Amino acid sequence: MKTLNEFETIEEIDLEEYLGSKPVEIDEELCHHISHGYVASNYVGYISEGYYIDQQGEAAASFDDGESRERYTYMTVASYPDGTYWYLGVLPDLNRHSDDD
Repeated sequence: MKTLNEFETIEEIDLEEYLGSKPVEIDEELCHHISHGYVASNYVGYISEGYYIDQQGEAAASFDDGESRERYTYMTVASYPDGTYWYLGVLPDLNRHSDDD
């Protein structure tokens, strides 16, 4: 499991490099660091049921979805009812619907 405390003690490493392969289990503090330390972009879930997915920060990148639409990607974390937290990687916008534009 990756932790915020460990990340903060390693010099000259960025968060993406520290997290490594995705998905990766993270501690609650690192999940909150990602989800609250950056400007919220998208949110899906039910906090009262212990489940949510947050996408954070400025768009990490963009790509053409093959239908002449530009899609953006964001850092994505998830919480599950079993009390685990996961960093899912940099994923496309979860709130983007195919009928938009």
